[in-house]
Amino acid sequence: MMQEIETRRSIRKYSYEVMNEEDLQKILEAGRLSPSAKNKQPWEFVVITNQEVKREIAQKLEDKLERENPTSEAILNCSAAIVIFNSLEDDDWNIFSLGICAENMMLEATHLGYGSLCVGLTSLIEEDIKCICNTKHHHLAIICVGKSNEEPEAPSRKELHEFVTYIR
Repeated sequence: MMQEIETRRSIRKYSYEVMNEEDLQKILEAGRLSPSAKNKQPWEFVVITNQEVKREIAQKLEDKLERENPTSEAILNCSAAIVIFNSLEDDDWNIFSLGICAENMMLEATHLGYGSLCVGLTSLIEEDIKCICNTKHHHLAIICVGKSNEEPEAPSRKELHEFVTYIR
């Protein structure tokens, strides 16, 4: 598991390919099996592989930002855009649980040889996302998944001694 944690990167450039259905199911299963506060399992997933729908989301985001951006390109070119919704009331514990769910899916994507990107910027077009996905629930993020067309360097990380305190 440490290999996936160490090698996972936020990928914004994808070489568009149709994703193997079995791999997609494994990624979704990693989300389903995530731990959640009080086992509420507050997730609802909408998987978007339709290019026109992805194009609509990407365009709405660019319109809102009033500029092109790499995030829109990622949404458009990834194999699958997995929208994670909070199916329960908004509270900090559900948001925390949904974050764990998103990370589980991204780590499984890495394990299977795919790149991924957690897109929170789509909160700017929340109502559009709800309408496109035909739900009333608040969305946490879109997870873009697909074959990477880039190999970003690992970002620098603080050393453990910089932020860990032991009480023994």
